[in-house]
Amino acid sequence: MTKRTWFIAALCAFGGTSVASADHHHHQAAPEIFQEMDENKDGVVTLDEVEATATEHFNEADTNKDGKVSPEERKAMHEKWVREHFEEHDANKNGKLERSEVEGMPDEAFARLDKNKDGALTMDEKMAMGPEHCKMHGKKGEGEAERNREMTKDKMVAKAHEKFTKIDKNKDGKVTEQEFTTFRKAKMAKHHECPTED
Repeated sequence: MTKRTWFIAALCAFGGTSVASADHHHHQAAPEIFQEMDENKDGVVTLDEVEATATEHFNEADTNKDGKVSPEERKAMHEKWVREHFEEHDANKNGKLERSEVEGMPDEAFARLDKNKDGALTMDEKMAMGPEHCKMHGKKGEGEAERNREMTKDKMVAKAHEKFTKIDKNKDGKVTEQEFTTFRKAKMAKHHECPTED
C-alpha cells in the first residue's frame, strides 16, 4: 500500500472522508491500515497520530492553500486517488480490475459497480464508486450536499477526533489493533447493507 493510500484508508476509519470520497479504500485490510497509521510502531495509534494524518491529508487536498477544501478540490483529489488505486491494483496491467484484483470487495458491491457486466471494473466504473456509494448508503440528498460543502482543517480534525473517541472503547487515549479491527468490521458490515428502493 502506498503512503497516500493508507492516508485515505486511515481517514475512512477516523472520520476524514468528507474531504474526498474514499470508497475505493474501504476494502483494505484492517491490520495493514493499522500498522501504517502506527507511525512510531508502538502497537497503538494515538490521537496525535490521527490528527497529524488528518492535517497532512487536508494540506494535500487544499491545492490553492486558502485554508478550505472546495467541492472542486475534493473532486480532483478523489479522481487522483481513484487513478492511483486503480493502477496499484491492476496487477496484470490490462486497464481493468479483474475480480481477483479487488478481493476485499463483496460480490454484490462488485456487481453493482460492474455496469457492463464483463466481470471487471474499468476506470470509469471505478471512478463512479463515490457517487454510487452516496446514493446507496447516504440519506436522500445527503451525499450531494456533503460533496458541495467546503471543508476546513479544523472541521476535518474535529471529525477525526470524534471518530477516534468512538473507536477508543476503553477510553485510555489509545486505539489498539483489536479496537480498530472490531470497529472496522462493524462499519464494513453496515456499509454493505444495501437499502431497498422506495
